[in-house]
Amino acid sequence: MLEVVGTAAAAVGYGATASADTLEWAIVQAYQNKPSHNARRCARLQALSGYRPKFSVTATGGFNYFRELNKSINQQAFPNFPIYTSVGEDLGIRQFGATATQTLFNGFQTANRTRQAESQVMGARETLRITGQQVLLGAATAYMNLLRDQAILDLNRRNVEVLTEQLKQTRDRLMSAR
Repeated sequence: MLEVVGTAAAAVGYGATASADTLEWAIVQAYQNKPSHNARRCARLQALSGYRPKFSVTATGGFNYFRELNKSINQQAFPNFPIYTSVGEDLGIRQFGATATQTLFNGFQTANRTRQAESQVMGARETLRITGQQVLLGAATAYMNLLRDQAILDLNRRNVEVLTEQLKQTRDRLMSAR
């Protein structure tokens, strides 16, 4: 947190135009890419899915081959010789199916889930807004503290110069009195 505030303070103080765009961009990116906010947005979309119809499609296919062997005996022409006949057939099997369901009433569960998800998204936005304000306040505070500390440093340097001059004058008086 201190590094962010320090960087923000430096950005506010030096190159205000370029850094303001960068700070704004960083806040927008933080808002758009924060995982907890994205999860809440997804929860809202999932809650809204209760209003939409559900479709499912199935398809199956296959191939069957069978062969049938028949044995017949012609009693009059050839009593001792059976006659075999073979019949084979290919069967292609295809089945298709589709179902669609639409929930008409589920005890207001979908509406309540949607409201809950929207409330969570709004709460996350407010949390982000407050966090953004805290970061900006921290940056402004750090910058003002920097200006104050620089002024105190300049004041202390001038005091050292004045005291050094007074010490020199006092030594000169002491030397001339002897």
